Amino acid sequence: MSAVANQIIGAVISTIGAVVAVFITDWVRNRRKATNDIPARLRTDRDYANNRSKTIQSALTAATGAPFIASKAMRFDIQSYQQLVSEAFSHLKPEQRKQLANITFAMSEADNANAETLRLSDLTTGSVVENGARREQAMLGRVHDLIDAYFRSKRGE
Repeated sequence: MSAVANQIIGAVISTIGAVVAVFITDWVRNRRKATNDIPARLRTDRDYANNRSKTIQSALTAATGAPFIASKAMRFDIQSYQQLVSEAFSHLKPEQRKQLANITFAMSEADNANAETLRLSDLTTGSVVENGARREQAMLGRVHDLIDAYFRSKRGE
């Protein structure tokens, strides 16, 4: 074999090796997103939903006999969940994908309920605003329950 042929063979083998290395690196990175990143984010947001719900309950309790004051809450980062799920898609079971879609929908509904409560509080007071806060609180409870169900299904319960 000539030196040129050896160089060509070496270049082809190097290219194949590089492609395999990139494929493996991407596979590992996306697997880590499915097994570490998504569960960590869910734990954080489950705690946040619980704390946000407790804040609403405190405000409702404090409003007994006084006007309810709605407060703006930090929104859930739904877009980053969608990106994580997209990147880790092949490493998630179909049931997990469905559960994550339900979780992000409930998060969006809780955020929308908060926005609606704030909008109503600018227009009126009383039970209308309190009902909006209770709707938000119910959706936050749903977020918490859906995240718990996600972890139970991962453990096979």
